[in-house]
Amino acid sequence: MKRKLLLTVCALACTNAVFAQRPDNYKPDNPNVTLTQTNLPIVFIDVAGKQIDRKEKITAKVKIIDNGKGKLNYADTVTHKNQRIDYEGYVALRYRGNSSFTSSDKKPYSIRTLDKPLEQGGKKKNVSILGMGKDNDWALLAPYSDKSMIRDILSFTLARPYFEYVPHTRLCEVILDETYYGVYIMSERVGKGKNRLNLPSPGTQGDALTGGYLLEVDRADETVYTSKHHPYKEYGVEATDKYIYYQSKSMDWEEMTTEQRSYIEGRIDEMEAAFAAPNYTDPNMGYRKYIDVTSFIDYQLSTEFAHNNDGYRLSTNLYKRRDSENGRFKTSLWDMNIAFGNVDYYNGWRTDTWVYNLNKEIYQQDNNLVPFYWQRLQNDPEYIKELKERWKKYREEAYSDAHITQVIDSLTHLLNDYGAQQRNSQAWPRWGKYVWPNKFVANSYDEEIAYIKQWITRRLAFMDKKLLNKHPETEPNIITVAMKASWNADVVAEKEPVSNALNSGLDHAGWALYTETLQEDGGLPADGIVISRQGITYQLANFERNNALKLNNSNQTYTLQPEKEVQTDRIYILSISANGKSALNVKVNYTDGTASTTHFDIADWFSDLPAGDEAVYGLGRVSQAGAFDGRAQFRLFENEMATNKHKKIASITFTNTANGTCPTILGVSVKGDETTKIDRTTVRKQVKSIYTIDGRQVEQLQKGINLVRYTDGTVSKMLVK
Repeated sequence: MKRKLLLTVCALACTNAVFAQRPDNYKPDNPNVTLTQTNLPIVFIDVAGKQIDRKEKITAKVKIIDNGKGKLNYADTVTHKNQRIDYEGYVALRYRGNSSFTSSDKKPYSIRTLDKPLEQGGKKKNVSILGMGKDNDWALLAPYSDKSMIRDILSFTLARPYFEYVPHTRLCEVILDETYYGVYIMSERVGKGKNRLNLPSPGTQGDALTGGYLLEVDRADETVYTSKHHPYKEYGVEATDKYIYYQSKSMDWEEMTTEQRSYIEGRIDEMEAAFAAPNYTDPNMGYRKYIDVTSFIDYQLSTEFAHNNDGYRLSTNLYKRRDSENGRFKTSLWDMNIAFGNVDYYNGWRTDTWVYNLNKEIYQQDNNLVPFYWQRLQNDPEYIKELKERWKKYREEAYSDAHITQVIDSLTHLLNDYGAQQRNSQAWPRWGKYVWPNKFVANSYDEEIAYIKQWITRRLAFMDKKLLNKHPETEPNIITVAMKASWNADVVAEKEPVSNALNSGLDHAGWALYTETLQEDGGLPADGIVISRQGITYQLANFERNNALKLNNSNQTYTLQPEKEVQTDRIYILSISANGKSALNVKVNYTDGTASTTHFDIADWFSDLPAGDEAVYGLGRVSQAGAFDGRAQFRLFENEMATNKHKKIASITFTNTANGTCPTILGVSVKGDETTKIDRTTVRKQVKSIYTIDGRQVEQLQKGINLVRYTDGTVSKMLVK
């Protein structure tokens, strides 16, 4: 049995070794692209035809041309012989990365700068590259699945003001053995160097023994320390067949002395034991004794903003300084290329879920889960309070809408202005083609950037709502029209059993919507307030009664009647369509017998990705038997209709003009002002949430001062004696 296992391991090793190298060094699809001039630095790599390997380093010569900001760099160094050479010397070169190597035709590189060739006993040499601090450990990242080529840089740039250290980067173009290889990212690597984390080598006793150490939560594909605790598959329930692994990055575990290894393993144990303890939130005896809370908050916010599916569980750095220098564990960032909606598994494209909750979805499919202590943090009210305060600061500063847009635009201009991204696309033609793990397959660079911007807008709206209780900006004076008892279907489940909470489905199979009281993921707000992407507010009808107008059959007609008289210059209609695209005729009937008419289509409620024209995207569905679909990829639509503001609306008639589809109306809102004669009491005012004076949310009024937030957005103080 042992022999068979050994042979299997050897076979796999040989397969990986063969896969990890190729005599042509993975030349681009089009190896004939010519680089003449560029606004990006040019990195020349000369391996003299030698084969680059994934494990073993080879000696290469590197020369970097960078004439400075605002100046062009030329690939013809003979004609342009007076260019500024940023760096020229020997490096130890090999391929790097896990999925970024195996799933990418365009390979990333690890670079160690040397004082002389390896064959002559070359040693590491600290150098400055492209204005970045001196070190010897560099990465040439190869954006491939990230067709925008900016996801890593965007994440690092936005996060840098808040972390002690985040890698610096420079976009560049690479020529290897006279072949153009495309756009790369020259990047610092998270390390202990003076210009990186600035960690001293640990000693063997006293304070020197306590730091510095650089660890990484990752796979067990090298020597690791295995946690004594298991990750949760759901809160408080351990996945006992899964493990948390710590790699050592400042030195190999085998290189540590017995004292050093015993110390840092013990420190990990103590930290995790503090998190697992019943009194883990105790400010003196709990987890705060072992981690820098602000650093963990910064990591969480950066990871969640990008919805990095690898976050927390892979490539997650933890470093520790000496106890005399605040020896609590801190974090940094790395590897964000399959973030910002660029992943088609584990719901990684979603904008309305939290990555720290990923385990309950993936624990049966993946061995690397989010460590349990991240879920523990979410159940500490004080931590959440600090998290919300920190996010507010982020949104006022580096993560403001304007600054995010500015960073994206500056990076895309850099790549567009002198043709860098176009040359990269010529070398690696991938527009309109799926590259693992793309969720959205763009047909052009502009489409890819538009997708990222749209994705970020939705992500920010979700995080602002959850962390700041802030809804998207709404149109002023939008009033939901309360209807007389003319809704004909209850299509929203608000309680269990679901069969008792519904009297109809939205489609022929009986699927319906549900509220967040049943399941937060994909649920409608429990208070029934829906704000569309366009900023229009709708107060949905009472979920315990009929709350929708459903038109099952072709040419079926139904009329809604407002409870109060309405005069307005436009109405907004919130709708959904199942079983395909629906078509509706809409007729607004005035009290004088005249009418206004229009026609509009409603796209099918399911879409793999948001198209951008939805009112709401990311809803789930539930069967009348109580089974949840599991996909939160359903959507609502909004249509606007002009009306005569000088006339009173008596009713609104809807006619289904399509065959086999199921259009449903969920709400009607109108534009209101002092002249519209709309009674604003048509919007229900209910208590939405209650907070203590220190910001802690509670279920009911407490003794002392309470802050009561209503569904209309108003807040009042209540004193309970």
